[in-house]
Amino acid sequence: MENINRIRKQEEKKEMHFRQSSYRLLRKLLIHMAT
Repeated sequence: MENINRIRKQEEKKEMHFRQSSYRLLRKLLIHMAT
């Protein structure tokens, strides 16, 4: 059980990191398009 929770937490961290990086990419694109 503990192992499953650990894996789930790792996946959540990955997802969070992925969301943050994709959000940054989107913002960069928007800024490029705006200027």
